[in-house]
Amino acid sequence: MLWKLRSLLLTKIAPQQVPILPFMKKGIMLVDDDPEDREEFLDVYLAQFPGEQLYFAENGEKALQFLDQLFVDQAPLCLIVLDLNMPILNGTQTLRKLKDDERFKEIPVVIYSTSVNSKERDECYKLGAMDYLVKPSSFSDSVEIAKKLRRICALH
Repeated sequence: MLWKLRSLLLTKIAPQQVPILPFMKKGIMLVDDDPEDREEFLDVYLAQFPGEQLYFAENGEKALQFLDQLFVDQAPLCLIVLDLNMPILNGTQTLRKLKDDERFKEIPVVIYSTSVNSKERDECYKLGAMDYLVKPSSFSDSVEIAKKLRRICALH
C-alpha cells in the first residue's frame, strides 16, 4: 500500500490535474531536482505525519507554474522547501520570485541544501528565507528536520 501511495505521489502530475478545494488543508512543497532526495523526504515526512499533503516540483520554474495555476484566494501551501542547486531556475532565483510576488510572498520558505556556504546562506536570509537547513546525513537528522518543518507549517 505504501509503495502505491509513494509512486502515486512521485508521479509527475500536471498542476491543473490537482484541484485545491476550500476544505483541503494546506501542504508543503519540496522543490528539488534530485528524485532520491524527493523520495527520502516523502518517506521520512509521511512516516512521521501520515496523511499530510505534500507537493513536489523538480525546479523553481515548475514550482512557480504550479502555484500560479492553483492560486485562487490563497496559496495552497503552508511552506515551501527549496533546494538551491537546480537547473532552469535555482533556489535563490525562485526565492526572489516568490518574495517579489504579492500572492506568494507570505508563504514561509525554508532552504534545504547540501551547501554550507555562509555567503549563500546569508543571501537567502536577505531575500526572505525563514530558515536554512543543511540536508541531513542520517535518519535521525531527517526526522528532526521533518518535525521542524511540520512545526513551521502548523504556524501558517
